Amino acid sequence: MAVATARQSKLDEIAQSILAIETQARTDFLWAAAHLLMIKDKDAALVPLRLNFPQVYLYKKYLLPAWQRGEPLALLCLKARREGISTFFQGWFFHKLRWIPGQNILVAAHRDDTVDELHQMVQRFHQNLPPEMRPPTKRQSRKELAYLPPLDGNMRVLPAVHMDIARGKTIQHCLLSEAAFYPDLELILAGIAEAVPDRGRSSIVIETTAEGASGGFYEMWENLGKKREIFAGARNWRRAFLPWFIHPDHELSVPRGWEPTTEELEMQKRFNLRLGQLVWYRMKLQEMELKHPGRGKRKMRSEYPSTAIEAFQMAGEGIFPEDAMTAQEAYTRPPKIGFDLVRIDAWRFGLKPQHPGQAQFQIWELPQGQAQYTIGVDVATGIGRDESAVVVIRMPGFVQVAQWHDNHTPSSDVAGIVAAIAKFYAQCGNQPIVNTEITGYGLDVVSRLSDFYAHEPFIQYIWESFDRLAAKPVGPAS
Repeated sequence: MAVATARQSKLDEIAQSILAIETQARTDFLWAAAHLLMIKDKDAALVPLRLNFPQVYLYKKYLLPAWQRGEPLALLCLKARREGISTFFQGWFFHKLRWIPGQNILVAAHRDDTVDELHQMVQRFHQNLPPEMRPPTKRQSRKELAYLPPLDGNMRVLPAVHMDIARGKTIQHCLLSEAAFYPDLELILAGIAEAVPDRGRSSIVIETTAEGASGGFYEMWENLGKKREIFAGARNWRRAFLPWFIHPDHELSVPRGWEPTTEELEMQKRFNLRLGQLVWYRMKLQEMELKHPGRGKRKMRSEYPSTAIEAFQMAGEGIFPEDAMTAQEAYTRPPKIGFDLVRIDAWRFGLKPQHPGQAQFQIWELPQGQAQYTIGVDVATGIGRDESAVVVIRMPGFVQVAQWHDNHTPSSDVAGIVAAIAKFYAQCGNQPIVNTEITGYGLDVVSRLSDFYAHEPFIQYIWESFDRLAAKPVGPAS
């Protein structure tokens, strides 16, 4: 009898201990990650998921506050490489699957090998839980982990090539990993936005490295920066940028006699860097140059960017020298005045005042008396991909004074917008000179501008050919 009582007492003690651990794990993600969730480190060793600084930053600034308030989370995350962000989000969502009943989670990735890697991460979390804390599974396949009731949830990892991956499903949480590389992010996200409730503790997280200054992720990032609505609903979309220097591993000891270059000193001053971080950056840059001769600096700034602008610009292939682009960043400044272009009649547009940071037409300098302005026009399709752009330059000096850009304006409307901008800058007394690209949709704009000559004060120059640098004015006589 005494033995049975002692055994029961021991079992009760174990049960109480398991219950205490379950309670701690459910209410404290940081504790659960550090004690119960196992990952493979860079040396392929099995170690607990102890969050690094970038991961803790995202958790405390974005995930935890939304969870505590019971609000839907909608987050764009632009990252440098090797910061462990995908691993962090996988851990966060597995935590919800394991400790919160009824959670259906969808994870998408751009390549099959990444899909496999992310799913293996989920399986590793599950298989390395203590046996007494490992829930019984309903399904455990190459792409899904599903628990039996009372948890009754599942976590699927699928390739983003399937445009309707969320169709007909109700899911509480979604992670779109490396979303800048998706074939059609806008279409995929439209389905996700319908499948994930925009109330309660739901979440949509889109994380990626950059892939040039175009595409669905770039457009979402830019629109959110201008506070344009991405989707209707109660979600409060936010964006987070994680530069290379936020990671504590990106720092080395400073060798004796080591001296920073002028460029490194400028970087140090701009971003408040330590010498050890500059040492790491130079070492990594040299490594990149060995791997990518002649393109090392571009690859470095793409994969380990200091700013979001640098990430997007350097990820694409540009025609301007990288050093010149970087030097120009120091001269950027916010616009002083802003307008949106609104339709007046069939072809004319007017200017409607708007906050400079959110406006389509942003002005740094108002028309000045007797100045000569030129207007460059680049025309896109207007279907939400590349942007049409209009840039106003003051001559002499080649000083940019204003710009308009938008990716949803039909090319058929661009001519009317150019005419409105030209009329605004004709207030100086001189007719602006309009230069429009003469390929693709630009030809349509050139043709439409020709119809405006009797009504609007500008001169249009058209290059007769690409190999003969002579231009002819095709506007009204001044």
